[in-house]
Amino acid sequence: MLIVLCLCVIFSVYSNAERPTSCRNGWIHGGDSCYLIRSMTQNWAGAKVVCDFLGAKLLAIETSKENEFIKNELSTLGANHSGSDKDSHLKYWTSGTDFQTPGTWLWGKDGTLGFSNWAGGQPVTHHCLAIDPLNQNFWVADDCEKSAKFICEIHLASFQESTFG
Repeated sequence: MLIVLCLCVIFSVYSNAERPTSCRNGWIHGGDSCYLIRSMTQNWAGAKVVCDFLGAKLLAIETSKENEFIKNELSTLGANHSGSDKDSHLKYWTSGTDFQTPGTWLWGKDGTLGFSNWAGGQPVTHHCLAIDPLNQNFWVADDCEKSAKFICEIHLASFQESTFG
């Protein structure tokens, strides 16, 4: 937890009072959201704390268009990093869990998975949903205590189009 608190100090403070109308520097715009793809690693709970601190939430993939957008962004990131990156194999945490009822996956506390992109044989017995770059960015259930990269998402208050890209 100390690591999370120390890391949070280096981030700018963001107010939850109002939804933004445009993405902040370093965030990626797609549809009606802004995304921050973090290369730092945390366990699932630590990733949630960092996103909350930034006025965001861990990623909730609600449509196939949003899923394709995220997959493309992660593929682009992977193509731009050398194979020697010791963390290049790490997964990306999302807000998906089955904490409330094992086997019933939700985004956060109550957002049902209206769309899914599970890898073959998934989900397994773990309780946190991650995107796996080594498995064509399909979703996998993973151990919530493992360190992984993560993606924060902020929904914009207003937007011109609901298209990705």
